[in-house]
Amino acid sequence: MRLYDLFQYALIAVLVPVSALYVLRAQAPAFTRRVQVRLAVGLLKSGRPAWQRRFGRWIAPPPSVRLPSACSAARGCKTSSACSGCDPS
Repeated sequence: MRLYDLFQYALIAVLVPVSALYVLRAQAPAFTRRVQVRLAVGLLKSGRPAWQRRFGRWIAPPPSVRLPSACSAARGCKTSSACSGCDPS
């Protein structure tokens, strides 16, 4: 097997999972957030080595931002003449 073939296989072995993760995060963000939280919580338990707790803090997703009640997804955004939209500015 030539060196070029090995390089090609290694590149494919890296790019396929990375692109699959990118698509998963774009198509199912709530699912990927739940998985990240579960992994992080499992790694942050007391008794774990310091490197595992550091890795758990690193992979933990940032806290979610809550929208004002008028713009929540559960209630829907009812735009009217009184509503200025959901612009955070």
